Amino acid sequence: MIKLEPAKCPSCGANLEVNKELSETICQYCGTTVLIQDAIQKYKIEISGKIEIDGVATENSQLIRANQFFSVGKYDDANKLYKNILKIAPTNAEAWWGIYMCENAIANYYGYRNNLGDTSKEIKANILENLLNNYAYKAIEYANDELKEKYKNNIIETEEYIQKVRTGFFNKKTLKELLFKKKK
Repeated sequence: MIKLEPAKCPSCGANLEVNKELSETICQYCGTTVLIQDAIQKYKIEISGKIEIDGVATENSQLIRANQFFSVGKYDDANKLYKNILKIAPTNAEAWWGIYMCENAIANYYGYRNNLGDTSKEIKANILENLLNNYAYKAIEYANDELKEKYKNNIIETEEYIQKVRTGFFNKKTLKELLFKKKK
């Protein structure tokens, strides 16, 4: 038995059922000669709203590759792929989260230094706050409920660190430790 595939006539837009083993057919509605693969592709695009071209990476395949790069410490390569994903899917929460993770890993590698090469708790807090604002919070905004909770839980320590630096918690604690040591 011949298996028929759904297709769309590129000329009149009629729904067709075609034998994909053939190279062409004639539209029964408008009489146009139709290339089978084109008609099947037109149908898939109309139904899914997405175009897939052989040899061109899809959003999902780029995400998988970016995650692979990240898992082996190739943060720059992963970051480029995550940013490419956002060009075609600007609300992809996983790509936003991936950029956050890459940028954080890179900043950590360089010791959370500013453009002048300086580092301090305040500089680290500023860098982390920028990463949260530019990437993590966007990931949370676009994420489904399950990912949203996962992402929120992952940034709690970072938010607490920033808050401690902003309130002077670290400086007060250090001062108390110095005073306590002098009394002994």
